[in-house]
Amino acid sequence: MSQYCTGCKLCLPPCPVDCITLDDNIIFSEACKDTSKQQQSQLKKTFAVFSRTNKDRRDKRLEDAALAKQAAFERKKQELMKR
Repeated sequence: MSQYCTGCKLCLPPCPVDCITLDDNIIFSEACKDTSKQQQSQLKKTFAVFSRTNKDRRDKRLEDAALAKQAAFERKKQELMKR
């Protein structure tokens, strides 16, 4: 993942198991050494949007899974109550 890391830290809060650690990103630093501060800032913003979009998709998947489990529970409960 280091080739995508900009050091923005947006990946830290959505990590469900708190397993992400940030080291100095030499790859990003090397790639951006000839890039202006403004261009680096724009790159970081682009990656931040990408990261937020992925987090939103992950949150939606988790919510859908929780709703599906709740629906299955309710169906099973109704079946048992009919007996």
